[in-house]
Amino acid sequence: MSEIHGSYERLAEDPRWALTQRVAHSEVFRRSPRLRSFLLYVVEQSLGRPGEELNEYQIGTHVFGRPESFNPAEESIVRSSARQLRAKLQEYFEGEGRKESTVLVIPKGTYVPEFERRRAGASVLAGGADGGRKWKLAAAVLGVACLVLGWMVLRGPEAGGQAREGLVFAVFPREQGEIRVVLCDSALVVVNGFRSAVVSVEEYARRVEQEPLPLPAVKPGGATPGQFPGGRLITSFRDAAFLAALEEQGASAGYRFEARHSRLVQSRDFRSGDHILLGSTWSNPWTALFEERLNFRFEKDESGRFGIRNREPRRGEEPFYFAPAEQGRSGVSWARVSLGPNLSGSGRVLLISGLHTESSEGATEAALSGEFLKSVEAAAGGRPLGGIKSFELLLEVRAVDGTVRGQRLVAARFTE
Repeated sequence: MSEIHGSYERLAEDPRWALTQRVAHSEVFRRSPRLRSFLLYVVEQSLGRPGEELNEYQIGTHVFGRPESFNPAEESIVRSSARQLRAKLQEYFEGEGRKESTVLVIPKGTYVPEFERRRAGASVLAGGADGGRKWKLAAAVLGVACLVLGWMVLRGPEAGGQAREGLVFAVFPREQGEIRVVLCDSALVVVNGFRSAVVSVEEYARRVEQEPLPLPAVKPGGATPGQFPGGRLITSFRDAAFLAALEEQGASAGYRFEARHSRLVQSRDFRSGDHILLGSTWSNPWTALFEERLNFRFEKDESGRFGIRNREPRRGEEPFYFAPAEQGRSGVSWARVSLGPNLSGSGRVLLISGLHTESSEGATEAALSGEFLKSVEAAAGGRPLGGIKSFELLLEVRAVDGTVRGQRLVAARFTE
């Protein structure tokens, strides 16, 4: 996890970070992965880089995956999400976290979190009416918080050796060793936005996409590899949050996960072991190694729209599933979860992705949901997924103002 959160190791000894982790993984935030990522990002930036600027543009590009051309004045995604986050924090500290001695608030007009000692009998205000007071805790509280955080990281939330129910744990036997989680390349999303064709896996391996690219109205002469983000190891907080949830839910049952950025992977890595690939061909080209054998494929249609093609539609199914970005944020979008063998047939590869950030979040959330697992097993005729050679699942994901509200299985393919 230190590769994902650069300052995580240092923050692990800070009780304010321990409090943030309890809030982020509480029941209040269980169905709000985007707001969880928002919270973790602003707290990590504030604690890890005190005094540095934390503004709407940074949050929009780092948390919400907006491009470098993102204009906060024209799009209110950060402001509206901040209002939701403040409401969630108030809900936590007046309910599940009512016994916390310190409260976390994000005062209105800023995105910098503040930690305040709770006053006896005081209500928690979402706007942080008492903001600005310096945070202090006794050494005893520091020790207890560190012990709690250490137990959460090393043991997971459940004792007894049982992982929570979820599709991920149903398809990967824990006895098979470490599972590699290949994180998406967020910089590549920007790169593909300037290309007529999505970067192929062969081009990605040779880093062809790092050649100078035009940036209209910004750098008319193009951007050099040192200036353009294509050469940097950047992933999404959505993927980081999913990895954290995997480790949290699977640690007590003996599951071990290794995070690897897609740029640090080679094709031969997929000849052995079990893998989880996050992102479509747009953000993780390695998924192309497995696309050819799938019915539901991430492709562009004849008009240039990027969506999910259904190669052999069945009754009631569409041949192509597409949703514009604005519909992905508020409306219905689409995602795919598929399982198949690795390149040598000695292990399994689980692909998880959506057309947009929201549908991708919905897919990762579904992969850890016991209820979604039941719907998949029902579609498979009651057969346990561990005994199925491969499957493909098409999901409908609903979102409101960038926050996932639910998902359902709309189509499936199974292979014995």
